[in-house]
Amino acid sequence: MKFKVLALAVLAGLSSIAMAQNLKGYVGLGGGSAFSNVKDSNSGQTKSESASAVSFFGGVKFNENIAVEAEHISTGDIKLTNSKVKVSGYGVSAVFNQPVGNWTLFGKLGVTSLTSKLSADPGYVLIVKDSQTKTGVMFGGGAEYAFTPHAALRLSLSSYDMAAGEGAVSGRMGTFLVSGVFSF
Repeated sequence: MKFKVLALAVLAGLSSIAMAQNLKGYVGLGGGSAFSNVKDSNSGQTKSESASAVSFFGGVKFNENIAVEAEHISTGDIKLTNSKVKVSGYGVSAVFNQPVGNWTLFGKLGVTSLTSKLSADPGYVLIVKDSQTKTGVMFGGGAEYAFTPHAALRLSLSSYDMAAGEGAVSGRMGTFLVSGVFSF
């Protein structure tokens, strides 16, 4: 909870500064796929699975090369051995941009707090805590195409630390998202 309040406060503060300094703000909404490569400590198996993912984000561009961005991410069910996990959370990232004509290439580095909700398949019982929050490193990158000065399409690939079931499941979760971005 403290992380959510801090992320929103940082974004609100940066938005105020942006208005005062004539900086550019932006918001976006995207959807795509989440994929994981997680290790189940009970079975010892490493498994790759995918699910749907959505993201809502907003940020402030200090200049054409540097921005700060806050995001909320949520996934559908990622299937594991005899269970599934749903992930949602918040993050704050530094974004490094390189404009090339109407295109902008970008890289992101930040911190996220993701909550994983583990649930057992029918006929199985969880013997670990069903919800776990992990704060970790997030990194990613992608490309954005500006149709107008205020509307763009973004393709992004990101990677997040995740864990579930008191460490019974751990690894990284990636996302591939297609997003609409609106600048103001």
